[in-house]
Amino acid sequence: MAKGLGPTGAYVAGVALVIGCWGIAAGSLGGAVSYSSDLLQLFGVPASNIVWPVILAIAIGSLATFFTIRGIRISARVSLVLELVSVAIILVLLVTALTVIGPAAWDPAQFSLEGAPFQGVAASSSGWRRHSSPSSSRP
Repeated sequence: MAKGLGPTGAYVAGVALVIGCWGIAAGSLGGAVSYSSDLLQLFGVPASNIVWPVILAIAIGSLATFFTIRGIRISARVSLVLELVSVAIILVLLVTALTVIGPAAWDPAQFSLEGAPFQGVAASSSGWRRHSSPSSSRP
């Protein structure tokens, strides 16, 4: 980065990357603690007071730190397993919704984008591209 941005630009980019990593780590840990607390409450554990989230944050943070220090190979495998489990859960929920609710669970009209405001749709999906418009003056 220093060759392209110079030393000041490389420093600013490095600081931004560190801040981004801390933000992602904090958000991920907060989400994991929130979902774990909800899961414990579903199983009847009274995890609504302030002690449980602190315990969960320490436990989950320690596990994440352990897997990171232990090595990227284990971390990648754990991430892959978690992704596979989440995809399996989504598929089970999808199949369950389609079988229990039936045809009412499938609404193809939601894919037509009729009546959707431009702010709710990505510009590229609506066909708006500067370089591909017929009035473009590109050589």
